[in-house]
Amino acid sequence: SSNDLKNLTFTVKDSTGATRWTGTLGTNFQEENGKYVATIDNLELNETYTVTESLIDLDGTKLTVTYNINGGEDVVKTEATGSVTTGNITLDASNPTEVNITDAYTSKPVDVVLTASKTLNGATLAAEQFSFVLKEGTTELQTKKNDAYGDVTFGKLTYTGDDVDKTYTYTVSEKAGEAAGYTYDTEVYTVTVNVTRSKGKITATPVIKNSNTT
Repeated sequence: SSNDLKNLTFTVKDSTGATRWTGTLGTNFQEENGKYVATIDNLELNETYTVTESLIDLDGTKLTVTYNINGGEDVVKTEATGSVTTGNITLDASNPTEVNITDAYTSKPVDVVLTASKTLNGATLAAEQFSFVLKEGTTELQTKKNDAYGDVTFGKLTYTGDDVDKTYTYTVSEKAGEAAGYTYDTEVYTVTVNVTRSKGKITATPVIKNSNTT
């Protein structure tokens, strides 16, 4: 979870306006399958409760809040970029006297575009003359050819909230061809992409090393 979200405060009030529960994300919630869950008990049937969430600065990131009754079907879903999100829950005989608040953050995905460059000595480089491969482990993700200037651009790699706090490792290398008179580059470049999140914003930072880098 992101430390910048730990002070988000939730307040549950009954119909008289009395506060029945208050808690912060970092103290009173547990993370389960990428969501933050708090359980509130000792609430009465046939009563309507108001759940209010005070937000910190999330850089305009959309926040999705889902209120569940005892983990059952969603009762209220709201999406907001404002300062406060509020929802109502009514307990009746068909619902148990327990409220679960599930809070899921949807940050905008971020893209990374990896590039390479080809230099040909002793001859004129032609577009699409050489091929380069992007791999993750032994899995070939993409194969691209150079343009007339020797530039190689791979398709974008997209990272979402599920990738936060993870590191991805790729390799980029030239595919050996069979054309006579050419020596193909055997260098293998390793790219690590670290995915982080701060104030709701996802950042993916690539670091490139060749096989001679220690």
